[in-house]
Order: sequence, then C-alpha cells, then structure tokens
Amino acid sequence: MEAPGIDSPWRATMNAGGGYRYRTISFLSDYGLVDEFVGVCHGVILRLAPEVRIIDISHGIRPQNVRQGAMVLAQAVPYMPTGVHMAIVDPGVGSGRLAVLVQTADGSCLVGPDNGLLIPAASRLGGATACRRLENPRFMSPNPSRTFHGRDVFSPAAAYLARGVDPQEFGDLVPVTKLVPFQLPVARLHDGHYHAVVQHGPGRRAGPDGRGAARGRRRGPSLPGTLR
Repeated sequence: MEAPGIDSPWRATMNAGGGYRYRTISFLSDYGLVDEFVGVCHGVILRLAPEVRIIDISHGIRPQNVRQGAMVLAQAVPYMPTGVHMAIVDPGVGSGRLAVLVQTADGSCLVGPDNGLLIPAASRLGGATACRRLENPRFMSPNPSRTFHGRDVFSPAAAYLARGVDPQEFGDLVPVTKLVPFQLPVARLHDGHYHAVVQHGPGRRAGPDGRGAARGRRRGPSLPGTLR
C-alpha cells in the first residue's frame, strides 16, 4: 500500500513478474539533468513496470529542438533492443497536438508527441506499420498535467506497453500518412553555391573510431553553413 500522505496517482506498485512484452524502454528528451523531470519519469515507469530496464539515450537535446531530437533518436534506435522507445521534445505540449504510439516493422513501439520527432526513428526501424492515439485515461495519470505529459501520459503508456497491454487499448487508429512529417530546412542555391543549416554534428569527444577529435566542439546553436 502507498504510505499515508503521499500524493501519487498510483496507489501501489504493480506486482513484479507476469507477462512482459518488452524488457527495455529507451528514453530521449530535452529535459536536461538539473531538475527532477527525468528522475520522475523513471519513477513512474518503474512503479508500473518494475522489471523493465530504462536506457537513457540523451537528455541533452536543445530545448524544444525537435529536429535535433529526431536525428539523435534515429541514430540511436538501430542499436537498441526491440522494445519501447520514448521520446519527448514537445514544444506543442498543452496544445491540440496528438500524443501517439507508433508501431514499427521490427516489432518496437515509439511513444511521444506527433510533431515529426518519431518519424526518422520509425524509418530506421523498418517503417511505421500502425499508429494510435494515447487517449485512454486508464493508461495515464488520473489528472494529467497540461505541461508534463512526460510524467502523466508518455511514461505510463511506455510502462503499460512493456507490461503487455495491447496497443489497440490505448486509443483510435491514426493513419500513418497523417502523422506530422519530419522536415529539414531546404538548402538554397545563391551566387553559385548552396547555403544550408548544420543541424547535428560531432560533439566535444572523439567517437570510437577516433574521428572528430581534432575538430570536435561543444554543441551549440545551429549555424548557417556553406556547401560547395
């Protein structure tokens, strides 16, 4: 039983064991690690699915930078176990944007906002095979915040998916073709060369193969560049 006086939407942790469909939940966000947001999402997931393993891909996505989040997620998911991949970079939280789960050809489920964030990752996993709205109140906090869907909508959905709840229980189908597309800025030709925007590049450290050591930089805002 929950300790008296604790304000929690879940009165007790679900029993361990049982029929887990997935044993891992990967997690990407723009929350950073200064505040409690990432830890709270971990806690919600583990209260509902105590045997699952959470893999933190990154929480250093620049705030509300959907493009960067989408590209980092897409680069990571091919190396993740088949499972639930939860991504939260959500400038439209509190608006009319949909919360969705996207099933992919490799058997995984992507959970996050319908803002283009999940599209490249779905492609890397063989393509989206089905999509559903996250709208069933049985699988979210009883009183969802308008601004913290990571805690109240996405984390519970990820946990319940891992525990074996059928995707059709979460809500109505959304045609895959109706999902918000992922869009990159289009390079433009001017004065004999192309102008583009660098969206993602090497970080401060060299990669495992040593590349990037000499020219690595701490990631900053996207900078205009010239492609010749």
